[in-house]
Amino acid sequence: MEVVVEAFEPALLPSRIQMAFTLASHVLLVPLGVALPSLTLLMEGIGLARKDSVALKIARRWSVVMAVQFAVGAVTGTILSFEFGILWPRMMGRFGSAFGLGFAIEGWAFFLEAIFIGIYLYGWNRLRPRTHFLVGLVLPPAGLVGAFGVLASNAWMNTPAGVTIVEGKVTDVDVMAALFTRALGYEFWHFVIAIYLTAGFVVASVYAVAWLRGRRDHYQRLAFAVPFTVAAVLTPVQLLVGDLAARAMAEDQPPKFAAMEITWQTRD
Repeated sequence: MEVVVEAFEPALLPSRIQMAFTLASHVLLVPLGVALPSLTLLMEGIGLARKDSVALKIARRWSVVMAVQFAVGAVTGTILSFEFGILWPRMMGRFGSAFGLGFAIEGWAFFLEAIFIGIYLYGWNRLRPRTHFLVGLVLPPAGLVGAFGVLASNAWMNTPAGVTIVEGKVTDVDVMAALFTRALGYEFWHFVIAIYLTAGFVVASVYAVAWLRGRRDHYQRLAFAVPFTVAAVLTPVQLLVGDLAARAMAEDQPPKFAAMEITWQTRD
């Protein structure tokens, strides 16, 4: 056994580095990929309710960015799915039956979102405005379900539950317990609020630059105000949720929390 461990030891650090790089690249796309559909629908709803052609114009432009983000995110997400099996084959082989369901849920949500993004984009000026808006309502829940699946798998790796291990092998899996582990609650809400907050500020920043350059017409004001309001409202909420998440992590995973705080030497 020692020989096998030593044989794989040189590959451990490169595998971690590659996984970290791919995750860091992918997560940059996630806020707009998941939250932008909600912002787009909010803007479209404002346009329909107020009969505001400018709001509808903004929503249509955002929908194009939404589709591009989804496509690029799909590429990096696919790479990640392969890396789990290639870089960590033993972990997936032993525990895949425990936390693999989360990835299956994410895959289902991905295809659902892909279908309705296509319909939503194609439906501009082809579907009745109300019908087009109703079609788009599928997108935010699909994105959140996909995020739930990924976070459920991640939460299981942080706080494993719902499995029976006999002689190092998983012999029984309680699906619900494996999905809804202790870490899922604070991970999910912290992440969801973070992506909406980040997307709101990123989108608003584009139009803030236009404001600084003197472009302050109705288009620029509305395109700035909606995402900025969403982000501003969520900011104090995230402070509270983040504090709860940090406290829970300090209790569940003290070494990880110490690493996050750059505390190399700890004491009881």
